[in-house]
Amino acid sequence: MWLALTLMLSSLPLIAAVQSGTLCKMLTLLTFCCSAAYSWPLVLAAALAGSPRATRLIASTVALWSLACGLFPILSGQMMTDGTIVMVVETDSREAASFVSKYITGWRIAGVAAYLVFLGACIYAAGLRVRLSRRVTAAAAVAAAIVTATGTCRIIRLYVGLMCGPQPSTELWLAKADPLTHLANISSVFDGDVVTATVATAYRLHQISANLSRWEETQRGALRQTYGRAGSADSINVVVIIGESFIKRHSNLYGYRLNTNPKLSAMADSGLLTPFTDYITVGNYTNDAIRNVYNLNSVGEGERWQDAVAFPLVAARSGWRVHLYDNQVDGVNHLFDVELAGMLLNPLMKRDVYEWTTDSIDRYDGDFIARVNRRFPFDGSVGNMDIYHLYGQHFEPRERYPAGQGYDVWTADSIAVDKPWLKDEWRRRTIAEYDNATRYNDTVVAAIIDRYRGTPTVFVYFSDHGEEIYDLAATDERIIIPDEKYLPDWLRTEFEIPLFIAFTPEYATLRPTSVLAITTSASRPGSSDNIGHTILGLGGATATPHYRATRDILSPQYRTPPRLTTGSINYDTVVRAGMEGE
Repeated sequence: MWLALTLMLSSLPLIAAVQSGTLCKMLTLLTFCCSAAYSWPLVLAAALAGSPRATRLIASTVALWSLACGLFPILSGQMMTDGTIVMVVETDSREAASFVSKYITGWRIAGVAAYLVFLGACIYAAGLRVRLSRRVTAAAAVAAAIVTATGTCRIIRLYVGLMCGPQPSTELWLAKADPLTHLANISSVFDGDVVTATVATAYRLHQISANLSRWEETQRGALRQTYGRAGSADSINVVVIIGESFIKRHSNLYGYRLNTNPKLSAMADSGLLTPFTDYITVGNYTNDAIRNVYNLNSVGEGERWQDAVAFPLVAARSGWRVHLYDNQVDGVNHLFDVELAGMLLNPLMKRDVYEWTTDSIDRYDGDFIARVNRRFPFDGSVGNMDIYHLYGQHFEPRERYPAGQGYDVWTADSIAVDKPWLKDEWRRRTIAEYDNATRYNDTVVAAIIDRYRGTPTVFVYFSDHGEEIYDLAATDERIIIPDEKYLPDWLRTEFEIPLFIAFTPEYATLRPTSVLAITTSASRPGSSDNIGHTILGLGGATATPHYRATRDILSPQYRTPPRLTTGSINYDTVVRAGMEGE
């Protein structure tokens, strides 16, 4: 029984090995040891019960537990963590449909069937009684004792690391043994065995709830402060457009060979748009990226988002009328408002910050903007800080633009076969669909800009993160690169983001000094966790204790901060070392 329970509890690394094609021997061995330690109390409980029914019940419970933890990685290729659980509960119907079409394949269903057979065999084996010779029994007892002692020591170490914070040194050491997490998702080292994975996930979910509560307290404290009125609130509009999954190298604004941004490129040619060439995001998932965008913390300076004030709050208290137009989060179609929805549509923000927010989402961003124009027609006023959160090029890209309406510009034949894996036509077709989605996004952003025609308005566009569409490897998923030699390219693909600042002719006439600052700052290195300071600077909301000119990329006082991604990787150090090694 002990061996059967141990095998079930230690099955997650084996699932990961099948998914990745790489068996991490050390992680698998240590996971087996931890599972062995966890199994003994269950064996003791079955022995005390003294009935075959109790044995089968315990084994079946462990099997169901293992199945619950194993289904997600089998179907999605990702371990069950707090992050994946948050993504599930904050998933709307569009994302659910995309997930099913992308991940639920025949092979994955076969994997679920194989796992069920494995668990069934373990349940059967748990009820067997095997007679061994005294010598074999003694040897097995010694081996079990060594394995259990090793597992107990590691369990203690894991839990000490878990309670020490998000990135203790023990996690850094363990991350090097995990081919799926490596340096980019250090907290996932707790996902080895079923029990530790469950405990760690539950603990992190508790931390998420606590962080949101702490963030709310921070905002309440900021609301009690006194703010001076921003001078620009009486003369211009500031529009913030947050994109989704936009790969910088797939925009002809940055040299891509296909004309994926014709409207925005035309603005750039006319001098009304400036692309920033060295900008990164702090996270390659929406939650990580947006919570550090929305708040005025600096990840590179060790500041946490839950301890920082949201830039829309500072803008609203400085005299701006703040509006949120969100085509990702509506607070209605999610199972729970856990993290991102809980922050963006927090009752405190809706009551004390936003003049109004949208309350529904559309399949396509273009339809969403058309509905915004109908429901909230722009009256030509100034003093508006409008925030748009688009669905952008989120997977699946073919579902991000309406078919048969002129957006199917490129096909598989349009994509060059310049990598071995692009010999497959279906992969080139996916790239073409992504480029079509990018061109559709171009029309959406242009439509937002056109909404403010004739008014002095400045626009700040950036994507929450990049994406992987067969640029780096034979995959179209945002993955963790297991080999450190690929880390620089992985950072460029998923963490470099497009940022551009555009403006109307009326704004250029009214604010020539700001236009000069924009054009002369385009090559400065920046990071998305500091974008709020740039937005406040453009809006003149600088007479507050929360704005820092040293973090405003347009300010003469700007200083490039340490640019950290995923909370631990120094982007500039890694990329520079990679370029020197080429």
